[in-house]
Amino acid sequence: MDTQGSQLTVPSQTISVLDLSYPMTTRARNAHIVTLAVARDRLSETTAALVGAKGLVLEGTMATFLTQHLEQLAISATNLQPNEARQMVEVTLSMLFAAINSHDNYSRDLSKNFCLIKNYVEAHLTERDLGLDRIIVETGLSRATIYRQFRQNGGVSGYIRDRRLRRLAIELVKSREPLATLAFDVGFASAAHASRSFYDKYGIRPGEYRKTFHAPWSNDIPEALMDVFLKEVLPQQLIERH
Repeated sequence: MDTQGSQLTVPSQTISVLDLSYPMTTRARNAHIVTLAVARDRLSETTAALVGAKGLVLEGTMATFLTQHLEQLAISATNLQPNEARQMVEVTLSMLFAAINSHDNYSRDLSKNFCLIKNYVEAHLTERDLGLDRIIVETGLSRATIYRQFRQNGGVSGYIRDRRLRRLAIELVKSREPLATLAFDVGFASAAHASRSFYDKYGIRPGEYRKTFHAPWSNDIPEALMDVFLKEVLPQQLIERH
């Protein structure tokens, strides 16, 4: 789903909340969709602000209850008497608002957990035994919580790999140490593994990357600028070269 220039992925058995005053494009495959339209005057300013232009995907216990409620409502709504229908509207809206507010708290918890995991990963990035099981033990977070945090990164292993590749890319232009040494130093088990992963991530071999982009002044480049280079400049230069 594309909303205001951002992509919103809605997994199966979850709820998306969208402001229909904004343009959007949706794509679904083999989906059964239940739609609940809510008049704007039923929303508080706080609730409307939480939804925003980009929408929300609700998760957590309240969202699960609401999903089950809407599925049953879709089946039995035509059998409701007028007074029952009015009562069901209020019940459903109450559940929706509770799920949105719960999501706000849930999102804050996710953000806090993400910072905890991210800081741990950065502190132990060079250690080759760093992985999901160790993070679970050290942070006390559940496997399911960590999965939710990093599912868009290809899992926690994908996140760790990408952080190591970022570190390797920086060191390749700042250091003259051989690839095998740098790969080992940033946490890869071998130069071959690092080289394959680097090419898969950036579309260029480490040796070619170093030859092309290393310069005498590269030691003075702040890491924040290197991040911009890797995300924005390098892909464009590779496109122009090909």
